[in-house]
Amino acid sequence: MPDEKQPIIIKKKKGEEVHGGSHGAWKVAYADFMTAMMAFFLLMWLLSIASDEQKAGIASYFAPVDNVVKLDATNSILQQQQKKEGWDILNLNRATYDIVKEQVNKILDEDNDLAEFKDNIMVEKTPEGILINITGKNNKEIFEKGTSVLTPTGSKLIKYLANLLQKLNAKMKIYGHTDSTPFWGKTGFGNWELSANRANTVRRLLGTFGVPDDNFNGVIGMSDKKPLIKEKPLDPVNRRAAILIEEK
Repeated sequence: MPDEKQPIIIKKKKGEEVHGGSHGAWKVAYADFMTAMMAFFLLMWLLSIASDEQKAGIASYFAPVDNVVKLDATNSILQQQQKKEGWDILNLNRATYDIVKEQVNKILDEDNDLAEFKDNIMVEKTPEGILINITGKNNKEIFEKGTSVLTPTGSKLIKYLANLLQKLNAKMKIYGHTDSTPFWGKTGFGNWELSANRANTVRRLLGTFGVPDDNFNGVIGMSDKKPLIKEKPLDPVNRRAAILIEEK
């Protein structure tokens, strides 16, 4: 008899189980989780301290729009923030009087040393622009009597106004005024010269505190020709300096 074919036997071997190799896998996952949480809280902290301008810049960077739209959105947010702070610097032609009036009042309200001089500053709208009169009133003089020397009060008021005028960056004229008391000084020196010197003193001090010289369009002495109280030409209120912020 021919030899019968022997059956082919296939044996399957199971791989050896490796114990202990996966014991550290949870540590890797946990480390990734903690890293992600740390990055998240760091992001939240950075956003909490970022200004509106910085947030607008971040938002505009990731927004899926073109650069022009991004810029418009950023400018819109900046303008809204400035309006919240009482400023409209990007649009000086609008509400300029309101801005100046509000900021002058803010200056006087927030400084205890200046609060009592609130009556010494008057802001009014004129056809030429916004006029700030800095006057001698209630026995609180702005200039030393008969001179162009500012009193400590006058100097402080001018310093604070300089901060406002710097931000506005507007063209201006400075006027000096006297009352109608005849000035008995050296020959050839009278109220015209005194008022012009007062205006120039204010201009110089504004420049010292940072107002650019290019912002001045004129320094003018008015003598006693433009009294605030016409029926009382000798009233101390008429002894003053005035800053005219010219409208664009």
